[in-house]
This record gives sequence, C-alpha cells and structure tokens, in this order.
Amino acid sequence: MLKIGWFSTGTGKGSQALLTNFYSRILDESLQSSISFVFSNREVGDNAETDMFFELVNSYHLPLETLSHKRFLINSPMTQIQVFDRLAYDTEVMKAIAKYDVDLIVLAGYMLIVSGELSGKYKMINLHPALPDGPKGTWRQVIKNLIDNNRQLTGTMIHLVTSDVDRGPCISFSECDLSDLWSTYTTGVISKQKLFDQIRGRQFLQEPTLLINTISSIAEHKIDLSTLTYYGDGARLPLPMCIEIPVEEGLR
Repeated sequence: MLKIGWFSTGTGKGSQALLTNFYSRILDESLQSSISFVFSNREVGDNAETDMFFELVNSYHLPLETLSHKRFLINSPMTQIQVFDRLAYDTEVMKAIAKYDVDLIVLAGYMLIVSGELSGKYKMINLHPALPDGPKGTWRQVIKNLIDNNRQLTGTMIHLVTSDVDRGPCISFSECDLSDLWSTYTTGVISKQKLFDQIRGRQFLQEPTLLINTISSIAEHKIDLSTLTYYGDGARLPLPMCIEIPVEEGLR
C-alpha cells in the first residue's frame, strides 16, 4: 500500500476533480494507495474556491493541514518589495507534516515552487501541464506559451521534484494533438480565448488518468523511482513512459 501525501493549492474544479478521481479509485480498491494527509498553502477564508476544496477534503474524512504562504511574505530591504521566504515556509511545512507516514508526496495543482530542502527530505512528484521538453510555469503560462509559439502538440507529464523547476526527471507523459484546434482558430471559427480554453480542456481530461496510471505503476513496483526504471513485460525500458490516453473534446 503506497502512502500518499497530497499537496494542492485547491484552485478551481481541476484540483477537486483530481482528488475526487484519485480518492474514488482508492475506495473501489483499484488503486493500491492511501492518502495520509492533504496539505494546502492556503487557509480557510483565503479564497472561496479553496474553501470548496477544503469542504471536499473534509467530506472524505482526510486529515487536512493548511498554512498560508502569505504569512511568509517579507519586505526586501533593497527594493522594499515583498518577497516570499520559501525556506522559512517549507521549514514550517515540514514540521506540520512530520507526524504523517508517507512514501510519496504528490503535487496536484500546488502553485508554489518547492525548496530543495523539502524535495530533498521527501520523494515528491509533480503533475505538470506540458511535455518533457515543453514550457515551464503554471498552466496559464504554459498555454500562453503554446499559443505564442504556434505549438501543434502538447501534453501532460509527471516528473520527480528537484531544485530544477519543472525539469526534474520525467516519469510519464501523455501527448495531445492540437492541430485541429489551430485549424479552427486560423480560419476564424473560434476565438483566441476559445483556443486557450480548449487547449486547457484537453489537458484537463488527460490529467486524472495519467496521474492514476502512474501512481498505480509506482504502487505495483512497475516504476522504480529510486532508479527511474520502468519494468514492462519482464524487460527494463528507459523512461519516460508514455501512457497513451484518447484525446477527447475540450471545453466549450
């Protein structure tokens, strides 16, 4: 049984859907994992959507730990601009979760960069809305980059968390063809905003299946994170492992 720590900022329906899909697989015993706790960098009252996420977590009777990152904004003596004290924050995070027994921490919609101290203490994986050689950043930044650079192909990947932001060793990924969306956009059938929404919609549909299949492979020892080796059909195959997911129609 793989014991999971779940990190999420809890912004919007995507974060809720990921947790719901994952937890439902635990309940029907198709996923040999458990969630030891859920952690968020927001607290009750910080954001209405995150409060809804907290209600979902509580409805599943999962331990919830929260610590607002806003408490760790300090004034820079040189610029007088507020900066985030990441090390101080992650030090308190490690204190908050030290009581839990976990094998792996999953970042699923966690909007903060993790310090090297935290990622060095725990084995952590991140769900990132791009291919291994794709753009860095939040999903909004990624999609903007895709559109600005006329990318015909994107996807979603899961990688180990390291100090190299969004560039830790890739574990698995799924591809998503955008050529048909570009065709409708360039001919004026859909607007740029609709193109943005539909790209996100296709990624959104891939994420739960990619995450569940990857965690399942880790739990069943088909993927060894310590050596980044994928075991398939009795043979060792080099990562990344591409989990094929049917492309479905995105958001309307």
